[in-house]
Amino acid sequence: VKWVATVFGVIGVFIMSAGFSMLGQVAYLLAAISWVYVGHCWNDKAIMIGSAISGTAVMMNLVKVIV
Repeated sequence: VKWVATVFGVIGVFIMSAGFSMLGQVAYLLAAISWVYVGHCWNDKAIMIGSAISGTAVMMNLVKVIV
């Protein structure tokens, strides 16, 4: 799961840099959710908190754009 999360995160950043904001944010949001899961499995609160914060920020922007 951690490698899939890493790939989604990198792809999301590159897609956003290419100008496709919404698609990049969706990919990054999937990465953040995956890292929260990994943090839960490893019982690593730092990974969970960092990923939850960045994922929440991306999700807030997606909601703003969609609504």
